[in-house]
Amino acid sequence: MKKQENTITVIVLRDGVQKLNCRADIRAGIPWVWSPAAGRDCAIINNDRLVSLAIPKTEIAERMKTGKLTDQDMLCAMRMGDNGNGVEVLTLDEYNSRTAGDRAAKAEIEKYTKTIHLSSRGWGDYSPVEWVGDVRRPDTEIIAECRTRLDNSYDIDARPTDAEIAEKIASARGEIKDAAIAETVDQLRLTDLQKLAKETGKPQIMNRWTTHKCMNGNDDECSFDSAIKTIDSRGNQKVTYTCCY
Repeated sequence: MKKQENTITVIVLRDGVQKLNCRADIRAGIPWVWSPAAGRDCAIINNDRLVSLAIPKTEIAERMKTGKLTDQDMLCAMRMGDNGNGVEVLTLDEYNSRTAGDRAAKAEIEKYTKTIHLSSRGWGDYSPVEWVGDVRRPDTEIIAECRTRLDNSYDIDARPTDAEIAEKIASARGEIKDAAIAETVDQLRLTDLQKLAKETGKPQIMNRWTTHKCMNGNDDECSFDSAIKTIDSRGNQKVTYTCCY
């Protein structure tokens, strides 16, 4: 069997969770995934198919040692893409693209997830009643869930009306809008500082503060540092700590 010129990294997933990361060859014209093992190329076996075909592991292991896999054995070999029963084989680029997309989707949800305080309980003796979720959802859905949480909690100190809950939702949405505006302003400021750093040839100060302890390891002589965060013409950011004796 003729190999491709270069091996690639493949990721084996089960139900979306990474189970195996290895170098492998995708044989020309053959969809099976092969991996070097003990100096000999071996097919990566899908145990689910091994069980379904009633092939004992000990037998296929012996044939793998000699490289003499049968046609039935090869039915158990991993293939690129979906292998059934929640098993997938992806290239590293495919995996990184998917995880990047998952992280972006999660970050998008977290950005719009807010906590709405509904009531204290027992005048602070118990944890408060709160609703946590995506405030982009319709008011009617959020209010209904808030009402359910209140109805299923004991020793409630206050029962806000639907209109009061709607005001809390609007306030939470306002916080997100204000944060988005602040983020835009910060980005414009960074762009201006980066431009100034390019014009002057010197890093520009983004922020300065005082630490609560020495960051340079001089605890015996210094109890806090003066910290300065700068940005250079390439957008690289750096924090410098100076001991305050």
